[in-house]
Amino acid sequence: MTEQSYSPAQYKKNFVIHLAERCFLLFGENLLVFSQEVLIGLFKALSATPNVIGIAFGATKLNYLIQIFTARWVEAKPKKKSFLVWSGLVFRAPFLVIPLALWFFGINQPAVALAVAIGGLWLHWVLNSIMNPPLFDLYGDTIPNRSRFFSYKVVAGAITGTVAALAVKRLFKDLPFPTKYTVLFLAAFAFAMVSWLLFTRVLDNPRKQVPERCNFSLGNYLLSTVKLIPRDKRLAVFMAGRITNEICFSWLFVVTLEYLQRFKLGDAALGNAMLFRFVPAIFVAYLAGRFSERFGPRRSLVVGASALVAMWVMAMSIYSPQLYLLVYLFMTAHLSIWSACEPDVMLLISPPDSRVAYMTVMMFIPNTIGALTAPLGGLLAQRLGANAVFALATAISIVSLGFFVLLEFMRMPESSLAAEKA
Repeated sequence: MTEQSYSPAQYKKNFVIHLAERCFLLFGENLLVFSQEVLIGLFKALSATPNVIGIAFGATKLNYLIQIFTARWVEAKPKKKSFLVWSGLVFRAPFLVIPLALWFFGINQPAVALAVAIGGLWLHWVLNSIMNPPLFDLYGDTIPNRSRFFSYKVVAGAITGTVAALAVKRLFKDLPFPTKYTVLFLAAFAFAMVSWLLFTRVLDNPRKQVPERCNFSLGNYLLSTVKLIPRDKRLAVFMAGRITNEICFSWLFVVTLEYLQRFKLGDAALGNAMLFRFVPAIFVAYLAGRFSERFGPRRSLVVGASALVAMWVMAMSIYSPQLYLLVYLFMTAHLSIWSACEPDVMLLISPPDSRVAYMTVMMFIPNTIGALTAPLGGLLAQRLGANAVFALATAISIVSLGFFVLLEFMRMPESSLAAEKA
């Protein structure tokens, strides 16, 4: 259980600081790790095949395996902020290392630059997977209106992503390789460090009692955590929906590869795809947040899952480069709704005194499965063509939609968070 130790005014100030911190970090990540378009363009410029690109993206999901070794250690910390501050420095290091590798090796030794880029991306996501459960615990304890916060966070990401897309269009038009990527990633590093400075000002968790399972051996801790799934039907249904959704999400890179290959486009066209991903997200995320406040975040996930089904169908059937951008519009609808509403659903399902364990389960298992299926998407695209991937993803996304419809009708536990009492 938590102790109430902050005033309502402090919670409101914390809301603003967290939102500002996310804005700067999202700008950096939209220029680097969150923009699959930029990474795919970089990997292609470094002569990576679709199969290698699939493995690279799959490796980012496999990082969640690290959680099974760190979850007990993280959950045993009564307060989480200090850990998040210092691990956040390593989390941002690839933003600097990757552009330096491109500058020194991008032309003469592209294989070295590619290895550093993939390794840096992997390190970033390792820290992301370790930091997410305690970060969500921090959100749950110190942010009163979570639906609004998560929707505003996605809106902020969409706005910064739009600026990033315009920067990509300009830089990729005016600068040669690897200068354009080097400048882009160094800018990402600068914004990410501003976000780190802001994060040092956020509120820490009120001190909590450490759950008894943290005293277990690692094996027994993991066993007790996995047993949460059969004991909680809501968690089991959500996990099924999230696993099938994660499989589809791990194949989104094929959409961009096909956009470039089907219409024989250069990497300057990536700016158009990014604009169609980020500009509509400004409005979609805001509306998703308002819809979630009124009707609940679970119903929003149903709408987002429906958009994913429509996206895969359109990717199979559109053969005009202009109309194909509509695929990115539906991708945006899915990702924006998912990003704005899924975290709130995860916090609704998680009891306050077991939040880190629940978050670990909900992140580790689906993302690990996504990691294993991402290379399959690249392999299928390489051997059978992108439409084979799109057809299979359509069927899986329909199954995912069914699980979220079922979750919509399930009763949620009462929330007792200290932040919501403020």
